[in-house]
Amino acid sequence: MKKTALLILITVTICCCKKSGDDYSALKNDLVNQWEIRKSVGGFGGIVNYQPGNGYVLEFKSDNTFVNYSKGTIVASGTYDLQSTSERDKYRLTLHTTVNELSHDLFLKGDTLVLGRYAPCCDIPDNTYI
Repeated sequence: MKKTALLILITVTICCCKKSGDDYSALKNDLVNQWEIRKSVGGFGGIVNYQPGNGYVLEFKSDNTFVNYSKGTIVASGTYDLQSTSERDKYRLTLHTTVNELSHDLFLKGDTLVLGRYAPCCDIPDNTYI
């Protein structure tokens, strides 16, 4: 249940304006994929490692929509936005659903997507590695 709640939180919100330049375009292209959760760090769970093939997947599509799956079942879907930040290689990801909106700090390094929490909260992991 906690894992499903984490995935729902990850998939909820993004608000953004586009950054001009190659960095933003490259990130946008690289983000379009299916990402399976591998690890969450922080919150009540501490460090939680997930095995490959665990079924907790966050999919970003080129039309700025996303789908969050929990073992093959859609648990959230909606649209997403990316916004550049003042830090190099760091972006703000906002996930929009009909229920709510969540923002995350986003880093993409090679084949690892890191979603950091934007607003502090004790029961949400600091970083989620996908």
